[in-house]
Amino acid sequence: MLTKKDLVSKGYFPAELTPNFNTTRLGDCLDVITDRDLEGHLEQNRTSKCCIYTIPKMNRLRRILGIPNPLHQIALCNAICDNWDSLKSHFDGSLISISRPEVKAESKRAISMEYEFRQKEIQNLFRSIGSRYHLKIDISRYYSTIYTHIIPWALHTKIVAKRRQRDNSLYGNTIDKCIRNMQDAQTLGITIGPDTSAIIAEVIGTALDVEIQRVYTNDIKGFRQIDDFSLFFNDLSEAEKALSNVQSILKNYELEINVQKTKILPLPEQFIPEWKVDIRSFSFRDGNSVKKQNTDLLDYFSKTFKYCTLFPGDSVLKYALKRIRGETIHPDNWSIYESLILKSITSDPNCLETATEILKQYNDLGYDLNKERISECINEMLLFHSRFRDDHELSWTLYLAKSLGIRINGTLIKGLSFLENPIVILGLLDLRESSLLEDSLDTALWERFIRREECLRRTGS
Repeated sequence: MLTKKDLVSKGYFPAELTPNFNTTRLGDCLDVITDRDLEGHLEQNRTSKCCIYTIPKMNRLRRILGIPNPLHQIALCNAICDNWDSLKSHFDGSLISISRPEVKAESKRAISMEYEFRQKEIQNLFRSIGSRYHLKIDISRYYSTIYTHIIPWALHTKIVAKRRQRDNSLYGNTIDKCIRNMQDAQTLGITIGPDTSAIIAEVIGTALDVEIQRVYTNDIKGFRQIDDFSLFFNDLSEAEKALSNVQSILKNYELEINVQKTKILPLPEQFIPEWKVDIRSFSFRDGNSVKKQNTDLLDYFSKTFKYCTLFPGDSVLKYALKRIRGETIHPDNWSIYESLILKSITSDPNCLETATEILKQYNDLGYDLNKERISECINEMLLFHSRFRDDHELSWTLYLAKSLGIRINGTLIKGLSFLENPIVILGLLDLRESSLLEDSLDTALWERFIRREECLRRTGS
């Protein structure tokens, strides 16, 4: 059963934040927040804006995540949990979803998907048997183009929702209002990051599935994972007709297909990229042989760097670091391994989380980390990414410095004092408390943020 406490404690912050950010204590406080208290505060503070946190994609593109105001996020969590049984019944209407939200006790998040992302290839294999064509459909900018009013459409049908659009007894209207309140009353898009957004995305995805199933009288082969459809057909004309049908259904929900990612492919097809197969199957020899492991490390990363060039749109380095994380590196090979890790995070900041875990692990094991080399890399990363105000890279680099006790160069402090992202600011203040800044921070800009007048101006209240 989904509880408000879990949805706040484990599903509030985006998973991409550094581990020192959590909402456990906020979840523990929910019992003392009465419905009357919540309603009173909501009446005084009708809308708010999300804290923006950007993470890297490829080619300097960014994905925008959001951290909602706690008041409005708690209200949304209440609306979802109070109607969880009805939502589950809605999800059961889909015969093709593999991203149905589930509560798993062992998960670090409040909500998990029925099938994890790594199971997608298996489902592709199972559900395509007997078919000759694969229709792949991707919804263009799914989260950011969702019109919030289609939430009640999806849950109660468009006819009912339009006729009763001001009826608060429809829980779809309540959820719609909660989402608009947390994003300055905007009706376009839903916040990416909290688990509540994954639930809303599946609400709409399920409605799309039901429409598709109605067209094919439930006789449809394939699956959907969030905003990606994989449908299978016996001949090309069937696939082409299905593409037209799905496009019409999406249009009814004011959504569009991603033309670049939508295609019809003949079967059989390669459903696991060549680079992933090669990296996954790489065999490291006995770690007790220093020379052999040294050679294997160079071979492994050489192969990885080659694939980064051949497949620039894929997260090759991130996958490779996760793959090698389980290997035990001999102390005599640590220096070369450390250098390869640092080279990786400079080349692809998406590796920062895994790289930090590896460096912390071996530091705790007593390996001789080259703090001077790591410090040089950290300071260079901060200098580079502060120019572009890259939230994710800056916050994770600061967290790496804190984890290894590395001081930040005094020449960088002045530039860092002008950053405005709250997550980055808190990371810097944390380093100051740990005496890991070589110079004092100028907090004048940040102090203005906590004045009531400035807060009201920034939130538009």
